[in-house]
Amino acid sequence: MGDLIHLHTVRHTTRVFTQDEAEAILPAVKRITERASSEARDVEAQLRFVPTDEPLSARLKAQHDLIIKRWAMKVGRLGCEPRGVWLVDFNANEGSYVWRLGDNSLSYFHSSDVGRPLSDPAFPEFHSSEGGFVPSAVIHQIPVGEMMNFSYLLADAEAKICAAIDPGWEAEKIAAKAKSLRWKIDKILLTHTHLDLINSLADLDRIAGGVPIYVHSLEAEALPPGLTVKRTDDGSLIDVGGLEVRCLHTPGHTPGGQCFLVEESIITGDTLFIDACGRIDLPGSDPTLMLRSLAKLAALPPTLTIYPGHDYGPTPTATIGEQLKSNPYLSAHSEGMLL
Repeated sequence: MGDLIHLHTVRHTTRVFTQDEAEAILPAVKRITERASSEARDVEAQLRFVPTDEPLSARLKAQHDLIIKRWAMKVGRLGCEPRGVWLVDFNANEGSYVWRLGDNSLSYFHSSDVGRPLSDPAFPEFHSSEGGFVPSAVIHQIPVGEMMNFSYLLADAEAKICAAIDPGWEAEKIAAKAKSLRWKIDKILLTHTHLDLINSLADLDRIAGGVPIYVHSLEAEALPPGLTVKRTDDGSLIDVGGLEVRCLHTPGHTPGGQCFLVEESIITGDTLFIDACGRIDLPGSDPTLMLRSLAKLAALPPTLTIYPGHDYGPTPTATIGEQLKSNPYLSAHSEGMLL
């Protein structure tokens, strides 16, 4: 199979991914599946203590069914087939990732037994009301430069359309990753305009053939001339293929700092890192505004996954809920706590 990865369904249909495509999609599949599995186990634990003839039992079973259906829809949005058991075959002594969906259970596990036959729990398909899969965000995190920066590709993987985010360094590397995934960069999004975020902006714009650059209106004048600049504000919506990306104005590190919210993910730039936050001692920084911005992010759903602007934390990503427990800056109540 070379560098190909196969996602098999028990109804004998197969979608073939390149190694890069599968690496991009797998974190989202794993995250969605593990979250659904955890939710399903919680409901199953409650069901053990409720008599089957009580109304609460019926409500819990309905809740359990809804968790499974939502899981199926979400993995379907990634272009996978949400049926029964599927197998991701890594072909590199990594074993396989297997998801099993039974009538009353959902489980995720890792196995090196790639060739074992898989049974069919006969799970139906779930589609959108329009009859096709709903677009879903796939985010590829790219380490760039010597300052531990992260750039990102945010894609509607079905449409093969993506936005590049914060191209601080190594434009060729970012463009090559998009090309390997067969994604077309049709816009560039900026969380702010510090040099380590825009150093390769003009180069990537040239490689992409000249695309719109989305930046908050308070920092639009900081960009070099000759670019197609689109100004954003708090609540602005940006289309990436069939996806809808919402801009959240989060000043503090810079006046026009912004985060990009899409589905279950948020790209936070230098506003929020894993177990840290952006500096507030630079020209244009404002501790008061940073405190408000962090409170704004803390109020978001705890299941959102954070994609930060730098690799400063113990992990490259984390959820809002996890950071509320471990990041003192996210729950800061005074400016002094940020210093």
